[in-house]
Order: sequence, then structure tokens, then C-alpha cells
Amino acid sequence: MTRLGFTRPSRPRSTNTSVSFAPTVGFTENRDVGAPLGSITSGQNCWVHRGTLEARDGLTQVGATQTHLSDAPTGYLRNFSSVGTEFPVVASAATVQFFNGTDWSALSYVGADALSGTSLNNVFGDDVYLQRNDENLLLFTNNVDGVFAWESGTAIYSSLTGAPIARDISTFDERPLAWNITDSSGSLFVNRVQWPVRNDPEDWTGLGSGHDDLVYARGAGTRIFAIPGGIILATTKEIWQGEQLGGEFVFRFSVISDEIGIPFAKAAIQTSQGIFFLGDDYNIYRLQGQQLQPVPGIRDTLRRTLSSPATAFFLWHAERQQLFFIYDDTQAFAFDAANNLWTPHAFAFNVAVAGARLSSSVEIGVAVSSAGTTTEFSSTVTDDDGTAFLQQAVLAPVFTADPSRNWFLSEQRLEVAAASASSLSLSFSTDFGGSYSYNTVFALSANSNSSQIRDFPKLPGPHFTPRIESLTGAWSVRRITPKVQSLGEAI
Repeated sequence: MTRLGFTRPSRPRSTNTSVSFAPTVGFTENRDVGAPLGSITSGQNCWVHRGTLEARDGLTQVGATQTHLSDAPTGYLRNFSSVGTEFPVVASAATVQFFNGTDWSALSYVGADALSGTSLNNVFGDDVYLQRNDENLLLFTNNVDGVFAWESGTAIYSSLTGAPIARDISTFDERPLAWNITDSSGSLFVNRVQWPVRNDPEDWTGLGSGHDDLVYARGAGTRIFAIPGGIILATTKEIWQGEQLGGEFVFRFSVISDEIGIPFAKAAIQTSQGIFFLGDDYNIYRLQGQQLQPVPGIRDTLRRTLSSPATAFFLWHAERQQLFFIYDDTQAFAFDAANNLWTPHAFAFNVAVAGARLSSSVEIGVAVSSAGTTTEFSSTVTDDDGTAFLQQAVLAPVFTADPSRNWFLSEQRLEVAAASASSLSLSFSTDFGGSYSYNTVFALSANSNSSQIRDFPKLPGPHFTPRIESLTGAWSVRRITPKVQSLGEAI
């Protein structure tokens, strides 16, 4: 209304608005208003699976008697007998044990020259067929002693006849290939790959044995991986491929990358999704065929938080298609290979080495504690070997588009499901997670079907940062829908 040339100001009117989103974007290094809707800005032990945000699987012990190791684990290996029986093996600096399907048993060494490395000497290995015994051998090396051999299911291991000291070993075309070797005279060849006679891993000098030197490769050899048609050879500075030529055991070598190598031998893994490794620039890289690309998303975080790159490593949990990068004992990020996203995690105990094993014909991720306890992921377990762990996801703030407005969070809806009885809390912060002014706890009964929970926070603020937390149960969140009223702008 206009009177004598003046306009009466209108009263601010409330406007209802809502946003509905799935918390399945994964971890983001962007903060506050820059974070994508539905992303995780911080948290632990939640992953994205089947289109929902879920509590990660817990870890349960493998076998009753947990360890025959005298010191911290330095390697996890897998052996398959000639009839397909699997034997997981855990090695330390001086001792070795294997799992017979029921329990763990110690391996004894034949002779006086058993493992003699330190906790810094990583143990790598691979299977190879021994024709004279019609059985597979597990070959393993610690870069200090010669290559060791263990025949499937036996109680003893021994030194492999004629083999050199090697940094890593991998089997290709029925022969083990040793990489970065020290020969019998003590001479070191940091970029030499050497192999024995085919089907005879004990003959390293006969017809068909040999070696190649990558004389133009920079850096020292760290890892070797067998791939279809050839091998991948990595140094601290470069990555090379060896392509087998014809029927002869001859390789044609070519460089894949002369700028990026695998500087940290432990922080590299071969999976069905490619070879993943940590670079010296704190990037995680993936090599598929000859295509080498960084896996973006956590580099800046690793720069700030990763204190010991040389002791970091990977765990491939094939059942969930999750690749864990584990560092500083308990910290981890999991890469969801199917959805190309990361999620942050923290284990309830120090993890020293990792691997996988078959459980009911499904390949399950395995984590071995620094005390030698071997555990595996289980969807029916909600703790880490009996210790509860916090499941938390701090999500990107909502209603940040107009900083001049003040909002009133009047209602929120949470679409959830629970595989087991669970307790789930939902909190909201009005200062980007500095403090949480509202918190409510929901008790969820076991129900595989989604249900919707409605609540009324009645919280004023310029924006709202959601936080999901739980200590118990196996839950999943499909969608969050907060509803606000605009309280108008100052006159």
C-alpha cells in the first residue's frame, strides 16, 4: 500500500522447500559449500554398496589358534595345491605359518638358513608347478635370503635350489621370474630379471634358463607381475612391460612410463581391476594393460595424513569390489571399483599385512594384525575381531546456495533398511560440523525392506550439515530428505 509516497514493507513470508538426495557420492576433499550434495566430507567405516550408504563389514578371526609367529607379519601369501586346495600363508621376519582349512600350523625350516630378515623386509611370492613331485610349490622371498620353497600342505619349507636372492618373484609360463637379484657371488643387479628351466624351478643354469637386464631403466627394481602374454616390471622410477616373443622364452621390453614408477614395493597390488600402487607424489595409480592413470580423490588427504608410505599397502575385497588402501596401522580409504569412488575407514586394530582367501567359493578380503591374528571380512559381523568400531559419515551441507537466508529445519525423512537390529543416529550442524545442535537416535529392527523414518528437528540455521553415526548393527541409508522453511531476509 502507498501512502503519501511511502511503501509499507511486506512481512517476511515463510516458504517451504526440501531437497532429497542419496548419500552415495563417496568421499570428497572439497569442504563446506564446495562439497557435492550426497558426498562424505569426513567419517569412517561406511561404504557405498548396492546404491546405498552402508556400514562396512566387520572382521572375524580365521582359525582358532591364531599365531605361531615370533614377530610382526611381513607378508601374506596364497598357495593352491595341484588339486586346487587353498593354503593361506603368513610370514614374519623369522617365522612362517599356514592355514590348513581349520587351524594355523607353524612351518619348520630344513637346515640352518631360515628366514633372517627384519620387519622392514617385505615377503612376496607366487606358486609354481614342480613336475617331479606333481605338486605346486609356494616360492617366497624377502630380499635378504635366497628364494624359499614350500610344497603344498607339508610341515617344512626349504631354500630353492640354485635360486638367487630377489626383491620379488612372479610365475609366468610355468617358470618363476626373479626381479632385482643378487647372484651367488654377491653381485647386485637391481634391474635384472632371471628365470630357471620351464617346469623345473630348481634348475637356474640349464637349457631354457636365462636372464635379461633392463640396462636403460632408471631406478631399482621393486615389483614384478605376470600378465597375459608377458610381465610388468617396476622400478622406483619407471614401469616396463616384457612381451613374450614366439615359442622361445624371449621378451621384448618397452617402457610404459618413464616418469612414474612403483617406489614403495609393499604399496602395490594386482587385482581383477588392474594393478594399483602408490606413487611418490601421493597419487594412487591404476595400470590396466598399458593404460596408466591416477585414481583421483584422496591425494591431498594422503599428503596431510600419510606418515610412512613405505609401510602402506592394499587389500582387495573382491566380494564387495572394494580396494582398501591401508596406512599408519589403522587408517584406510576404500576405492569402490564399480562406482569409482572412495570412502574413509579406520580399523579397530593395527593391520600389518593383507590379502584374500576363498570362503564358500567367494574371494574374501583378509587383514592380519600386527600381533599375527588373521581376520576376514564377514557381512554377518559388525565389529573388528570383537571390538566395536564407529560408523560415521559427515555429509555435505545442504541449503547453502543463498547465504543471505536463514532457514528453519522443520522436518527430515530418512529412508533406511537394516540387515540386523541396529541403532542409528542422525545429527545436524549449523556451523559446518563444528558442533551439532540436533541429534536423534533411531532403533532399527532387522528388515531387508526399506522404511521411512520421519522426524522434526525444529532447528534454525543458515545451512545444515548432516551426520550419520552408529556403533551397532548392519544398516543402510538410501535417501535423506530434509525440509526447511525460509524465515525471510532482514528488512
